[in-house]
Amino acid sequence: MSVNKELKDYLKNSGEHSTIGQTLFPAKKRHRNVGLLKQNGKYYSIHDLPDGFVVRGDLDLSGMDLSDVNLNMEVMGTLILSGEYKTILPPILDLSNMAYVDLHNTDLSGVREIKWPTTKIDLRSCRNLPKVLDFSGTTTVDLRCADLSGVREIKGPTNRIDLYACANLPPVLDFSATKQVDLSHADLSGVREIKSPTSRIDLRSCKTLPPVLDFSGTKTVDLSFAVLSDVHEIKWPTDSIHLTACKKLPPVLDFRGTKEVDLSYTALSGVREIKSPIECIDLYACANLPPVLDFSGTKTVNLNCADLSGVREIKNPTDSIYLISTTNLPLVLDFRGTKNVKARNADLSGVSEIKRSVDLPGNLRKIYDLLWVKMFMAAKSKNTFKGIIQRNVANRHISKKR
Repeated sequence: MSVNKELKDYLKNSGEHSTIGQTLFPAKKRHRNVGLLKQNGKYYSIHDLPDGFVVRGDLDLSGMDLSDVNLNMEVMGTLILSGEYKTILPPILDLSNMAYVDLHNTDLSGVREIKWPTTKIDLRSCRNLPKVLDFSGTTTVDLRCADLSGVREIKGPTNRIDLYACANLPPVLDFSATKQVDLSHADLSGVREIKSPTSRIDLRSCKTLPPVLDFSGTKTVDLSFAVLSDVHEIKWPTDSIHLTACKKLPPVLDFRGTKEVDLSYTALSGVREIKSPIECIDLYACANLPPVLDFSGTKTVNLNCADLSGVREIKNPTDSIYLISTTNLPLVLDFRGTKNVKARNADLSGVSEIKRSVDLPGNLRKIYDLLWVKMFMAAKSKNTFKGIIQRNVANRHISKKR
């Protein structure tokens, strides 16, 4: 394990102060990695390390020719194989004893087989990856912006895989053993099936989704800004679904098995029916809503800033409904069974009747009283039996106010 004495003396006297586990670079101006490791006060050549050697820190091997280097070692920090200069990798790259490996922006064309590390692998912007990527023994994988044109199969890691802005993905993506998946901005045009992860999947801004999306085994799904024109069937997740500014939704949205749904800013022109979720639905600033909105099985509804011009009936939630700055409310508002109503700055010009069982906010209370006066004045001119009953009921209400 001895190194060239002149090189060692040069490095010791050059002013470079390396920390444990780092390879040294010649001083003054940057040259290629010389493959010299200083640890515990000793110098080691990376070409002569014994089997099972433990590097107690990071190890930078970027820019080196590793075709004859024994990588049967343990690196407790990060093994860095990417950098300013090209790293020549062996045909079989065994990284199974490493915790975290950095290979980002690396051309892997000469590598036939890779045994992946146990904790994390950084493959951002990589090219010429192997045909089969089996990350089942790894915790976290970063493949953002990687070129996957030659990849035929991906087996997801146990915790998280990031495929942001990837293209040329395999036809079947099996993430059923993975907790979290990020496919936002990815091109899914060649993907026929996605086996969804257990915890969360991010599909923001995706435009070419598969025809069937089964998220029934997943807790949270983010489809914000996605286009669902090619999707014929969706099985929704159990906890929450984000559909902010989503386009081309299916005609029937059945969220009855989901806790929370976010549909804010979403175009609902093709939606005929919304079957509401259990806990909460957010319809902030939505338009073109279905004629009947049945929220009777939901606790909280947000319709702030929504345009309800096509809505004839609202079946209200059990806890709270928010109608702040909502426009074109229907003729009849039935708040019986709802505990809390917020309607500040709501457009109530088209409302002719309000049914209530709770105290109303100021603007709703005012129009509620005005509607009773209006009914009294209309009934006053009627001498029919029905008119007399209406007049007496309205008179009692107005007398209570006094």
